[in-house]
Amino acid sequence: MQNFFGRLLLIAIIFFFGNVSYSQQFSAKPLITIPGENFDFDIATNTYIFNSYPKFDNKSYIVWVNKSDSLYSIYCAKLDFQIDSVALITSSTETIKHARISFVDYWGSSLRIVWQSFENGKWRIKYTTVDNELKVDKIITLSDTTHNCISPTVCKKLTAWVDEDKLLAADMSDTSFTPVVVDSGNISNPDLGETFFERYVQLVYQKKDLFGDKIYLAGTEPSGITHWGTSELQSESIDNVNPRFGAGDGITFETKIDSFWAVYLNLPAYYFPYISIGSYDIHNPIAFGSILIIDIFPSLKKNIFEDHFLVFDCDPFQTDKEIYLINLNETGELSPPINISNSAGDDYSPNIGMISTDDSLFIDVVWIHEENNTKQIWRALAFHGAIPDAVNETQPLNYSFDLQQNYPNPFNPSTKITYEIKNSGNPEHVRLYIYNTLGQEIAVLVDEYQSGGTYSVDFKGESLTSGVYFYKLSVGNNTLTKKMLLLK
Repeated sequence: MQNFFGRLLLIAIIFFFGNVSYSQQFSAKPLITIPGENFDFDIATNTYIFNSYPKFDNKSYIVWVNKSDSLYSIYCAKLDFQIDSVALITSSTETIKHARISFVDYWGSSLRIVWQSFENGKWRIKYTTVDNELKVDKIITLSDTTHNCISPTVCKKLTAWVDEDKLLAADMSDTSFTPVVVDSGNISNPDLGETFFERYVQLVYQKKDLFGDKIYLAGTEPSGITHWGTSELQSESIDNVNPRFGAGDGITFETKIDSFWAVYLNLPAYYFPYISIGSYDIHNPIAFGSILIIDIFPSLKKNIFEDHFLVFDCDPFQTDKEIYLINLNETGELSPPINISNSAGDDYSPNIGMISTDDSLFIDVVWIHEENNTKQIWRALAFHGAIPDAVNETQPLNYSFDLQQNYPNPFNPSTKITYEIKNSGNPEHVRLYIYNTLGQEIAVLVDEYQSGGTYSVDFKGESLTSGVYFYKLSVGNNTLTKKMLLLK
C-alpha cells in the first residue's frame, strides 16, 4: 500500500474554479419524475464487466422512496440514459424509509432490496428480490423491533441492521434468516461491502463511546458469518461519522479536523488520513472506481482502469449545498474539485453509478435535490472513457465490412467517413450514426439497405462544440466504432 500522510489542502481558489474541461461534460437534471417527493435512494452498480460473458448485465439499478400525499412507496428502475420502466415494490400509508439495493450475484441476474417499514406500532425490516426485468418476488419480513434506528444494509450475501444495542447480520441464502451478533454498543450507520468474487464480506459502522464517535470495520467469510473480526479504523479525530463503502474495498467517512469536517479515504492502493478543502465542511462522501474489465475466457487477461472518484456535498458560500467531484488517478494525485450540480436549492447525499454502452463508460452521479421544501432525485452524467477493445482501432478479421478512420482528423467543420461492405450477396441493413460523449445520438448519416461496395459520407459539425465524438457503423448484427476530434 502506498501511504500519503499529512493534510491534503486544496486551497479555496482551486475549489471555486475546479477543472473546467471536465466539469463542462456534466449536466445536472432531474432523474426521477414520479409525482410527489422522491428521496432516500440507493444504487447497485457492478464495478466488473465480463466482456466475454454474454449473460452479464452491466447496467446500474436504483431504488428509492416516494411520498405522495400520505402514501409511501418504494420504486426500482434500471439506470440508463433515460429511465423507461419503473417497478413498484411496495406501498403503505405508514412510514417507509431506508431502501437499500444490491445485486444477488455478479452476473446481474437479480437484485435484492431491503427497507425499513413501520407497521402496527413496530419497525420491521422487509426484503424482496427483483429480476433484471423488474419483476418483483414476494415480500418477506426479516425482523421487527420497537427501535427506530434500524438502518438496514444489504450486499450479495448478507443483510445487516441495528436492533437497540446490537449490530446484527443474516445470511440471505439461509431461508431461516437467523441473525448473528456482529458487535454491541451505541451503533449506527452500518454499511456492507464485498471484495471481488465474494472472497470476504466487510461491514463498516459508527460506534459511540465515552471518548467520541469511532468507525469500526468488521469482516467475515461469506461461508461462515457466525465468526466476525472487528477493528477500529484509526482517525486523527474523536468525531467520525457516516461511514460508507465505495469501489471495491474503498471506505470513506466524515472526520472533524480543526472544527471542520473533512474526508477520511481508504482505498485498496491509497490511504489519505484526511482530505480537506480550505475551511469548508465536507459531508456525505463516497468513493468509486472505474469499471474493471476482465476477459475470463480463455486468457484471464485483465484490463484495469485505475481512476477513482470522490464525490461529496459542500456549501462553500453558505447559501446552498452543491455536489462536488474529485478525481484520484493511479499515482495518487487529486484533481481540483468540480461543482457538478451547480443549481438553485440544496444538493446533497450523492452516490455514483456507472453506465456503459457497447463501447463507452459513463459516470452517473445521483443525489437529492431539495428546493421549495420538496425533495427530488437528480443526476449528472459524463463520459469517462472507451471500453478496451470496443472502440475498434483494428479491423476484426471475421467482419464482412470495414470502417476507416475519418479524414481529416482532427477536423473543422467537416470530415469524410469511408467504409466498405465486402459481402457480395444480398443487401444488408447499414446504419452509420454519430454520438457525443454523453451517449446522445446527434446525427444519423446512413440508415438503409446496401449492397457490397465502398461508400463515403460527409459529416458536418458546424453546430457542434469542440470535443471528442464517436461514429458507429452497424451492418447486420455487427458494429464498429471509432473516435474523431472536432477542433474549432
